[in-house]
Amino acid sequence: MVREGYGQDTMHTFLYIVWFSIPAFFFLASLWAKLEVISNKGKKENPTDLLRQGIFVLVCALVAVGIDRYVLSSIVTSLSPSWLPLGFYQTILLPLLLLLGAKITGGTKEIRIEKAPRPSLRKKK
Repeated sequence: MVREGYGQDTMHTFLYIVWFSIPAFFFLASLWAKLEVISNKGKKENPTDLLRQGIFVLVCALVAVGIDRYVLSSIVTSLSPSWLPLGFYQTILLPLLLLLGAKITGGTKEIRIEKAPRPSLRKKK
């Protein structure tokens, strides 16, 4: 016998795994970059930037879980057309929160694009 709401629980589990694996990736990348800095090998990524991005995504994921658990279903049932399922809104919740959070907090630093040397000016080996 299949219990009531089983598919919804599976959807929650899958979404939450995806939502929390994103900040976990940033934390692991930050740890990796810090180990590279300590060992003086490899590229010099800034571990602080990766850590800040991981914290930002983690906070957004926690807010998304809170909204999903306590608010989203009541909002969807009152405002949404019946042909859009709740799973659609659950799927786009985190990307919308990330976009909104990025607009509110702004970028981490100014992005500068430096000119690459023209091929004719590169040193020939």
